[in-house]
Amino acid sequence: MARTNINITEKQLKTALKKSTTQTQAAKILKVTQSYVSQLMKTFGMEATIIGKTPKDERVELPNYTYEQIRAITKRLMKTSVSTIGYDEVDIEIKTKHNILLIPQADWHVGAKWVWYDRLESDIDFIRDTSNVFTGLNGDLMDNINSSPFRSKAREQTLTVQQQKAFAETYVKELKGKVLWFLNGCHDEWSHDNDGFDLAQYLSHKDDFGYYMGHNGFINLKVGDVVYRIYATHNTINNSSSNDGHGLRWVCRETGGFDIGIKAHNHRPYIEDFIMRKKRRYAMSCGSYKGKDRYGSKKGYSPLKLEVPGIVLSPDDKEVILNIDYRELVQYL
Repeated sequence: MARTNINITEKQLKTALKKSTTQTQAAKILKVTQSYVSQLMKTFGMEATIIGKTPKDERVELPNYTYEQIRAITKRLMKTSVSTIGYDEVDIEIKTKHNILLIPQADWHVGAKWVWYDRLESDIDFIRDTSNVFTGLNGDLMDNINSSPFRSKAREQTLTVQQQKAFAETYVKELKGKVLWFLNGCHDEWSHDNDGFDLAQYLSHKDDFGYYMGHNGFINLKVGDVVYRIYATHNTINNSSSNDGHGLRWVCRETGGFDIGIKAHNHRPYIEDFIMRKKRRYAMSCGSYKGKDRYGSKKGYSPLKLEVPGIVLSPDDKEVILNIDYRELVQYL
């Protein structure tokens, strides 16, 4: 049994070390612990001593904080940072005595293998040039394939990522004063993953009005005398392949509700209304201007319909009219 409470002389230690190749073997000879042998070697000056000649620099060392210092830092962080990505909720008022038409836009996928640019530009022109027509941007304005898992899609892109950003910015400039909110989609997020560039935040900063809302948020939109609570998102969780509105219904149930839920992402336009908590709700998914690419073909996705839904909101009563084709709603303006 190893012992540590005995007196070992320097001579005994040297003799044991000469008969050994390691401190562990010497400890067995002396019937003590290896750590005790190491301690004795230091005591007798038998181990090399390392001395750092360069003074320690606090700027490169792992910091040491007192509790008071930490509290001062966290107090400052609470003032200078936010707990959200963009605004969680905003209030917007449109002063009007007339109906408005809201045409949410998403999934332009500028630069993809095939994009219906003629229809996209026609819709941008309509929103820009028509009174009482507004939009919100729900993400994926550019295809932005800059991530290695999607190499085949990257090879099909018809514009460089730099060109895609320039195209998206120019399109949004045409909508100046018409965009109520800006969201990031999953394709936009790849830029943030790679270099910290946030397209929606950048575009909202360039715009006269629209709010940057990260990936989702609530808009309390007052039209005339009526307030409509809108939930806008690029995507939802708890989606269903057989029920396009399932994810928005889940959000409505879990968050206390909305009047209108607007999503994007799956490129399948849809509209619906439903009753929840004895109140009629409305939901829609934006269409996409992107055609099928190699990835979609490989996955077996069905052919996409080029449909762009719209919503008419009344300034007098909480009246909502949805249509899968916003052009059918122009008559209500």
